[in-house]
Amino acid sequence: RIKTYVGGGITNSQVWLLTSDQALTGSSSMADITANLAESGVTGYARIGDAMTVSSGVFTFPSTGIWTVEAIFNFVGSDGYCQGRIQFTTNNSSYSDVSLSSEETDNQEYANAFLKAQVDVTDTANVKVKFGQGGTISGNALKGSSSYMRTGFFFTRIGDT
Repeated sequence: RIKTYVGGGITNSQVWLLTSDQALTGSSSMADITANLAESGVTGYARIGDAMTVSSGVFTFPSTGIWTVEAIFNFVGSDGYCQGRIQFTTNNSSYSDVSLSSEETDNQEYANAFLKAQVDVTDTANVKVKFGQGGTISGNALKGSSSYMRTGFFFTRIGDT
């Protein structure tokens, strides 16, 4: 189903940060990012609209609509691989991978992954999003900071549902 929109513009846009480093899973399995998440407080940042809420890594949308969700993962280490993912649920229970990226880190110190997805939030009680990470790179870290963007998440409401 294709929807077209005239006018209105972006009614919600916000940035969230992973505020401190997180060890990777050390294997091919993925782990949810459940802690050290906060809305950006970096110099010059301003949110449009109401804030997302987060509980144990599960983000709840403040309103219905068509949303884009983006993630930047910043990994530090070498000799291995690292992964990032975005997952959605439409029933507040079962989550599905909607975006997944893997990066090989042969003799490199840094790796980045950028993911993007779009979701129709028809019910804020049931449609939710969460992020995950995994990997085995030496140095074993997903980088975070509250002072500037290292690993972060972008939420933008682009239209009505």
